[in-house]
Amino acid sequence: MTDTVRAARSGREHDPARTAVLDARPIVVIGAQGDLEFTETEQLLAAVERAAEAAPGAIVLDLTAVTAVGAGPATMVEGTLKDLERRGLRVAVAVQQPFLDQVDGPPGRWTATRDEAVAWCEDRLLEDAG
Repeated sequence: MTDTVRAARSGREHDPARTAVLDARPIVVIGAQGDLEFTETEQLLAAVERAAEAAPGAIVLDLTAVTAVGAGPATMVEGTLKDLERRGLRVAVAVQQPFLDQVDGPPGRWTATRDEAVAWCEDRLLEDAG
């Protein structure tokens, strides 16, 4: 099962100028739960593609409720993340700590909580805006 939240924000306070930047480039959060097998991964990645077509500022995959990931689905998710980044989107992923310990990815992009992932995206979008 997946769910999508548009215009997500971290729990941090921002001044009006930064808030305006973040309002102009919303962060979309797409969550999944349970085991990520092939069918569930296809559904998750379809939701990611729909979100990407709307040209958000960033996408967060909230996989903190995912309990298992098969090898094939993990490869599919990683391929999609790389594709989104090639297309210029900022992408962060929140996962449970046991999965986080196994990740070989850029620091910050992979986090243990949704709020940390959204905050990472906010920082990148604010940096991009100068």
